[in-house]
Amino acid sequence: MNIIRREIQQSVTEAIESAVKMFFSKEFDEIKSELATLQEIRKSMEFLSSQYDRVNSDIKYLQDRLTLVTIEKLMLSSQVLDMSDRLNLMEQHSPETNIEINGVKENKSDNLLSLAKQLCSTISVPFMDAEVLSGARASKMNDKNDRPRSIIIKLQSVKKRDEIFATVSSFNKKNTLDKLNYSHLGYAGNKSPVYVSEHLSSHNKKLHASTRNIAREKGYKYVWIRNGRIFVRKEDHTPAKQIKCYDSLNNL
Repeated sequence: MNIIRREIQQSVTEAIESAVKMFFSKEFDEIKSELATLQEIRKSMEFLSSQYDRVNSDIKYLQDRLTLVTIEKLMLSSQVLDMSDRLNLMEQHSPETNIEINGVKENKSDNLLSLAKQLCSTISVPFMDAEVLSGARASKMNDKNDRPRSIIIKLQSVKKRDEIFATVSSFNKKNTLDKLNYSHLGYAGNKSPVYVSEHLSSHNKKLHASTRNIAREKGYKYVWIRNGRIFVRKEDHTPAKQIKCYDSLNNL
């Protein structure tokens, strides 16, 4: 019985030891597997962290470049605007002795020199042939516009140009019911209005058209041109404002 008891005890002990070894061996394998997974995760996190730092560095570099490009763009825009203003001044300076006549119907037999003489005769301005250097019809800015092309008369001096402008204005004020019109130029029976103004550069002509439209919308009473510059006045007692560019129209 003692022998049998010892053998049973030994068998139970061995079975328990074997079961314990198997249990812990399995647990240790799972722990090792989990540790290996954690190691992989740690490596992945380190890689992602380095990638994040690099992306942050790239973003900062791009932000710095964008700031520089923006500054360069603003500088270039300012330079282009300045050059555009200078070119416009040069273009406006070129026709400073010209007058522009609008409202005269086109006719192949038109003699623009005779028309200029008739205009000066009507408003009582002394006129000599030598004071007119040339005359021509301007090109149309819009081919769909059916209004007659304006007449450009190039005079010998700014003084003569200003004399004509002043006398036309005085003539219209004195003849409010019969302002300068087609009949005054030798075309009897036609009272279509005729306008005499400064010859503007293409840029200033477009700016002047926009100014008239916006001034009308915002209730400005006067829009006029003097020496190639555009002015507006809302009421008789309010100060005049010069329109230098399209941005000036936003401040009306």
